[in-house]
Amino acid sequence: MNKHKQIKLAFKIVGFVCLGVGLILVLIGFVLLEKYSGTYDPLPLFWFDLIGIPLIGIGVGALRYGFKRGVMEYIEKESAPVINEAAKDMTPAIKTVVTAVREGMAEEDGMTCSCGTENRKESKFCKTCGKPLMQTCPKCGASIPIDSAFCEQCGEKV
Repeated sequence: MNKHKQIKLAFKIVGFVCLGVGLILVLIGFVLLEKYSGTYDPLPLFWFDLIGIPLIGIGVGALRYGFKRGVMEYIEKESAPVINEAAKDMTPAIKTVVTAVREGMAEEDGMTCSCGTENRKESKFCKTCGKPLMQTCPKCGASIPIDSAFCEQCGEKV
């Protein structure tokens, strides 16, 4: 058996022993407390509760470490189908948002004519007034926006 499995087994054993002993001590302490309540007799074995309660905490803590992998695997198997189903339900909404963002970005990348009309980026003429939106560089012949002072390809002054 590898070291990791030995440690997990030790946590489980210690956890169950501490939890069992702690519960027994607390039970005895509470029974005695109930038996002697209302009397002025000294409470015998009152320290059972003082030892039992921390033992319960130690036992629960050790069991949490001993069974952690099993619990996490269970949670994963229970959660994954729910997450997948939620993703399927949200896919149309996400696609709608992505489409809206793309359209918004496409509008931002468009060209504005001197008449104020927003045109698509690839437009060569204004859709409202018909004025040219592109010009040809005299040096390299590249197509550049009409409002450019320099060619984006070769840097020539237009």
